[in-house]
Amino acid sequence: LFPANSGSSEGVLVFERRTGPLTVQDLDAVEDAASAVRRAAAGEGQGSAGVTVLSPKRTALPNNPLTGRPLARNLLVSDATGQGQAALVIVHLPASYIARASDQAVDRIRTALAAQHLPAGLSVAVSGSAGFGHDYAEAARTSHDQTLRVTLAAVLLILLIVYRSPVAALVPLGAISVAAVVAVKLLDAAAFAGLHTGTAESIFVFVLLYGSGVDYSLLIISRCREFRVAGATPAEAAAHGLSKSLWTVVAAAATSACGLLMLVVADYGGFRTAGVATALAIVVAMLASLTLVPAMVAVLGDKLFWPWKVRPRARDAGAGRKGLWPRIALVVTRRPGLVLALTLVVLFIPAFHGTRLTWVYDTLAQVTGEGRQSVGTAATGLEMVKRHWPAGEVAPINVLVETPQPLSTE
Repeated sequence: LFPANSGSSEGVLVFERRTGPLTVQDLDAVEDAASAVRRAAAGEGQGSAGVTVLSPKRTALPNNPLTGRPLARNLLVSDATGQGQAALVIVHLPASYIARASDQAVDRIRTALAAQHLPAGLSVAVSGSAGFGHDYAEAARTSHDQTLRVTLAAVLLILLIVYRSPVAALVPLGAISVAAVVAVKLLDAAAFAGLHTGTAESIFVFVLLYGSGVDYSLLIISRCREFRVAGATPAEAAAHGLSKSLWTVVAAAATSACGLLMLVVADYGGFRTAGVATALAIVVAMLASLTLVPAMVAVLGDKLFWPWKVRPRARDAGAGRKGLWPRIALVVTRRPGLVLALTLVVLFIPAFHGTRLTWVYDTLAQVTGEGRQSVGTAATGLEMVKRHWPAGEVAPINVLVETPQPLSTE
């Protein structure tokens, strides 16, 4: 009940029959499930040692707190509805609810419960701090995957619009994808040094990697193309383009990295770790842009802009003003006030909607997903518990009471 360290959590298995009291077969099934969970939670895997399981029949108390009876005189039971009866199985895990060991243990518990043949009408869900930690991590992983897919699609679309060439679009995308793999490995190494890198930090890293890396790559490739149009060979164009854009990219990356590192003085711990992780991502994106991108530009040569052909020509006074982007540049530089005003008008729409967002500080509201394999989620388990016990039963606080004399029954 009182672990030696604070890094512990609990999985609360909730069994409920809504149509009536638990039967003898139900209680036997609960004990069988508890035995299966005991073996599963303490199976192979890091952090499996030290797992304890408390089930109703293994908890010898006059008024058993692990079985809720409708209208029963039990201080730990609050069920005035008479809708049914429930039982709890408490699984103590020697790992924090956000630790990977706890997440893996809950996965094994869910799998073991799904394999049990429960009597018809008996429902089960995995709740408690470990259950919520598992479901929250799963929701975060889903969010991470969706963010990555949207980021890749958006970046690819922008590159295709800018270059109108699939090869030119894939060069910065491929280089930054390699940088993303390197950044993830560096963050894993940093985790061993004590830097907490969770799913939120990973999302920030991926978005910033692709955002900043593509910006740097666009600048370098555009400069390389300018020199190629001016008559330089592909290798010379890559060298000159890198030389002319090197310090611009370095200055931009250094500014962003230093700004992000200011998060290390934030009060909120999540922001502090995010500052280090995102600054590292910016540096990795910069290095990939300055090495892989010009190298691929030199190797691909004129094939980079396929199906379009780059025709070297002598520069004249009006050469730089032809085409869509030079015209846009002229409009921006000649009428900066008008462009600024139009930009602010467009940005006012999402900014206005941002002021009307409803902030939700209830973490549990974000993990209301569907259960898997007939085993309910932590949120489902909490609703089941509320019908028979105070909600706090899914995350109880242990209180130690000492008296100078032996305690009486009263």
